[in-house]
Amino acid sequence: MIPNKDIPKRVHRNSKSQAINRNRIDEVDYFKAIFISFMILFHLPIINLFYPYFHDVIYSFHMPGFLLISGYFANTDKSISSFAISIGKLFIPYLIIVTTHTYLNYALSGVIPMQQAIGEINLSVFLNRIFLHPANPYWYINTLIICLMIEYLIVKFVKLKGLNAYIALGISLYAITYVSGMEWHNAMCFLVGHILKGNTRHFLSIFQPSFFASIPLIIMFSIPDNLHVGSLSSLTITYLVICFLQKIYKYIPLKGKCALHYIGRNTLLIVLFSPFFTAISKVLIPAFSFDTTGFCYAIVAIVFTILGCLLCGMICDLTHLSKYIFLTSKIIK
Repeated sequence: MIPNKDIPKRVHRNSKSQAINRNRIDEVDYFKAIFISFMILFHLPIINLFYPYFHDVIYSFHMPGFLLISGYFANTDKSISSFAISIGKLFIPYLIIVTTHTYLNYALSGVIPMQQAIGEINLSVFLNRIFLHPANPYWYINTLIICLMIEYLIVKFVKLKGLNAYIALGISLYAITYVSGMEWHNAMCFLVGHILKGNTRHFLSIFQPSFFASIPLIIMFSIPDNLHVGSLSSLTITYLVICFLQKIYKYIPLKGKCALHYIGRNTLLIVLFSPFFTAISKVLIPAFSFDTTGFCYAIVAIVFTILGCLLCGMICDLTHLSKYIFLTSKIIK
């Protein structure tokens, strides 16, 4: 969701790739693609039904990873007008999609099973869903907008740096949790990314590629108390997951990497539109009754959801809606 601005450690193979990714790191888009796939998997009801513990394992790192990356690549070196536009690019589609999703949750609650069904609809319900208690996974964008605004205020206006900025940002985010729907453990993951940004030159240098990272991961996954988001153990799990993912990255075929990069560049679309497609995918569950593991349904639902979200982005671009909804001529990257 936040463009990564770090400097790539290698030169891309061709000019087209350079043009597309000149401000991006392929591995970061790859991490985001994996995390967004886990996000979709996490919101499939069949996973919580069949594998509740695996459901908790996914939750321990997939969104912390997103927020850590967002905190690291958040760009506060902007004028007020440029920063306002960047916030608008998040808030306007967020407002439109959350409003639509809230109404459909109410209108279709008796047609399609909804995890967060709404019994009545009024202005207070809309305001609550938009500003205080967004439905999954929209809380991520809500949290991201709040964190970005507080970070910009502290760095750009108060002009704090280093440890003073970290303390001020941490205290401010913690205080905001009492007057908003943002949860501290999520804001803390963004804060960790912000701190890493101020103390490291390259994002990838933080995470050493290692197959051996899987050993402590397995041990930590086996202990339920380690899976609480925002805890030190959860941050350690997130770190180890990224180290492991970075190691296996070089073994992925080129076409697979290109597909993952493409998904990673367009995660905002997937966060915004995925709840609609995961809801629709529920009607496919009876067709997979032959598969008692649920794996076949999960794979099809993930692919269906990603393709559906990307198609929505393409339609927005073709109909020129992107410049009104996303404040850009092309939302597909």
